[in-house]
Order: sequence, then C-alpha cells, then structure tokens
Amino acid sequence: MFEWLFKCKHAIQRHLKAPLLQERLMYLQYWYDNGATFNTLRRYASFLLVIVKMLKLKTSRVISIEEITKAAEKLSSSSTHYSRNRCSKNARNFKSIAIGWLHMLDRLKYPDEEVNISSKLITEYTSYMRLERGLSENSIYVYVAILRDFFDNIGRNTPLSRLNISAVDKILDTKYRLNGYHRTSIKSYASAVRLFLKYAEGRNLCQKGLASLIKIPRVYQDEAIPKGPSWNEVTQLLKSTEGDHPIDIRDHAILMLLAIYGLRCSEVVKLRLEDLDWKNEILHIRRSKNAKPQRFPLSQMIGNAIIRYLKEVRPCNCLHREVFIARKAPYGPLTSSAIYMIVSVRLKAINVNLKHYGPHSLRHACATHLINEGISLKVISDHLGHQNLESTQIYAKVDLTNLRKVAADFEIGDLI
Repeated sequence: MFEWLFKCKHAIQRHLKAPLLQERLMYLQYWYDNGATFNTLRRYASFLLVIVKMLKLKTSRVISIEEITKAAEKLSSSSTHYSRNRCSKNARNFKSIAIGWLHMLDRLKYPDEEVNISSKLITEYTSYMRLERGLSENSIYVYVAILRDFFDNIGRNTPLSRLNISAVDKILDTKYRLNGYHRTSIKSYASAVRLFLKYAEGRNLCQKGLASLIKIPRVYQDEAIPKGPSWNEVTQLLKSTEGDHPIDIRDHAILMLLAIYGLRCSEVVKLRLEDLDWKNEILHIRRSKNAKPQRFPLSQMIGNAIIRYLKEVRPCNCLHREVFIARKAPYGPLTSSAIYMIVSVRLKAINVNLKHYGPHSLRHACATHLINEGISLKVISDHLGHQNLESTQIYAKVDLTNLRKVAADFEIGDLI
C-alpha cells in the first residue's frame, strides 16, 4: 500500500517502521475498498502517522475523545506557518480520522452520556451512514458537519427526548433570516436533520413522528441560473496567461481546457499523457460523472499550449502519468483544490464580478457562449458530456444575445 501511495523511499520506510502498522494498513484498506481516491488515501496515511505520534499510540490502550480533542488543538496551535483556516482544517481532519480509526479498532472511549450526548450519537450515526447506508465519504462529511452545527444550536448535552418541532423550526428560521442561508442550503440542512431524527426514532431516542414534522422548503427545478464570466472576460483571462513564466504556461493550458472544452475540474486533474493522441490529433476524456469515454478533436491552439507546457514546464523526472504536475517536489498530480485556486486567483486578478470563481464557472461560460453562437442543445449536451438534454436546457435561460434579438424584432401590433 505505502509503495503505491508514496514514491520517496524515506517516506515509505517512515510509514513501514511506525507503530501499529497492521492497524493503519487495515484502515487504509477499508477506505480503498470503499472507493477512496489516491489523494484521500495519501492524506489519511499521513494523518495516521501524526495521530500515532500525538497520541503516543505505542500500546493498545483505549483513547478518550477528550484526549483526541486536546491533541487536535495542540496540532492546530503548533502549525504557526499555516493560515488560521488551514490550521482549523488540519485539526478537524485529525480529530475526524482519529475517531474513525480508533472506533474501527474498538479503542475509543466515549464520554459519559450525561457529559456529552452529541459526540457519541454523531459517531454512531457516522458508522450507520457508512456501513448500513453505504454513503460516500463526501456525503458523510457534509452530514456530520450539519449535525455538529445542529447540536451546537440545541445544546450538546440536551437529550433528544426533550427535542420538539418548535426548536427545530427556530434553528431553520435563524439560518434563513439571520445567517443568510439560501433555500437550497436550508433544504440540505433540514433534510440532513430529518434523516438523523428518523434514525433516532428507530432507536427510541426521540419522540415518534418528529422527523416527519420537519418541513423541507421546495426548490424548483432549474431555479438557479448558472453564471459564469462573459466570453469577452474569458478571452481576457486567457490573454493574461500568455507570458513566458512557467506558471503562466501551465495555467494557460489548464484554462483553455476548462473554457474551450468545458471540462470539469476533476477531468483536467485526471487527464493522462496517453489521453493525448498526437498522431490523430484526438483528445480522450473520461467523464467524471458517468465514467464514459469521449473523444474531442485536439485543436492546434490547445495542442500547442499543452506541448509547450510538457516541454518547458512539466518536471521531466516525474513518474506520474497525469499531465499536470505540481511544480515543487515531491512531484505529484495537481489536485482539484489547486485547479480551483488557479482559476479563482486569475479571475479575481482581472476584476471579474462573480458569485463563484471556481473552474465550473468556465464550464458555464463555455455553454453560454455556444448557446449564443446558435449551436443546438443536443450538440452542446454532447460537448459538455451531459447524460441527458435536461441538464443542458438550463443554459437556454441565459441566452441573452438571442433574447435581445427577439425583443428587438418583436412588435405588439402583430398580436392585435
């Protein structure tokens, strides 16, 4: 496992020689079997080493959640060279992975129920979501975050038997009126709480029928219009990367793939050297949502941008087959978060006014541009790799160019 996750011999030896080798391998194997990505497994493996060190896990003793919390706080305070948000995220990851791992090993000591009700319930519900419902780790992470916030509002030591619908409605109303939650966010929050309370009802922890009393706000199909930069702003964005600096060369190739082919961030991250058929000028893409292969004609402009990156910037001694590689050792594939930062920083630098500055905004810009050029929805759907035409029809709502033409040609006299 470690030989696959790490290339540096010293890193591999460090993982192999650390205490609780078999226990760590068992945890990583569990996540591998449940579809965890390569980067997630690397992160878990690294955190397990930190957990072993911070909690001094050389013996098979039972660890309390209080010990884990204190170790997480110590880790956060010692990481002075990171930003506050990064330290907080590291602490949360440390605590989450430590609790999950020790729970699997049956070496986790829960606090007394009257001392902390929420921690035990959330941990047990996490295992239920993972083992009984088979939810993905991303979904579990979102549900757990919502439940922690929910218990913060009702009180972490409040028994669920005392909970009533008025208290739940008050929390949802506060989220909407005071915290500025959008209706889609309220829907997600309320749905997560309702699912949890159904689980609690099955264990006789709360009053029967409480979950069904929670009203989920209705969100209409295609209610939110996708927004991205205008095509003139996309052109300006691409021009801003036409320099000779290595970062400009790399970013230019990435931005062109996102904006012109409308690729998703994960599809750029997973693009491999063998996906570039230079002889036949074909770009092979495996769509992230349906895993179906798709072929694009490799335009000369984009091909030249990628060739320049491969020749002048990409590390020549890198063993990874992904096209886009980090510029600093240890060399590894760029992550989705790295792509997000590239796009976000570049868009803000040219003063584009958007609600969301991520890579998906360029996909929206691509779709809107094709609509405005008069390309049929079926062709656009195929270009974007949508599984059905309904996913593409929403972009017709932002076809401003043709809507203005209709408005200009329309005369009310024709209807009289």
